Amino acid sequence: MELIDLQCNSELKAKFREVSGRADKLGQFLRELTPSFPELSRMFKRTMCLFGSTYLCEKLFSTLNFNKSKYRTRLTDEHLQSLLRVSIASSLKPNVARLCERKACQTSSQK
Repeated sequence: MELIDLQCNSELKAKFREVSGRADKLGQFLRELTPSFPELSRMFKRTMCLFGSTYLCEKLFSTLNFNKSKYRTRLTDEHLQSLLRVSIASSLKPNVARLCERKACQTSSQK
């Protein structure tokens, strides 16, 4: 029923066309959609989660295949697990500005 209501609402259809193909704007559209169409937004969120988790699994599997090649046959499971952790964490970038803002000076309580 919610899908029919959404299809009949010309204002929401225009907003959706505006944000199509732009992931940053699509999230905003979904937040505005949630109060009016709770079931539809819940199903959409479930569907979108599938793509994110599939992508991560494929990326991890590709990394595993790259590291466990015929030239690296002596890798133990422990070494391979460590390699996978490092390769996945290498895509993370620290937010230095935020870390500097939150830094608090620590003074000694003894005189």
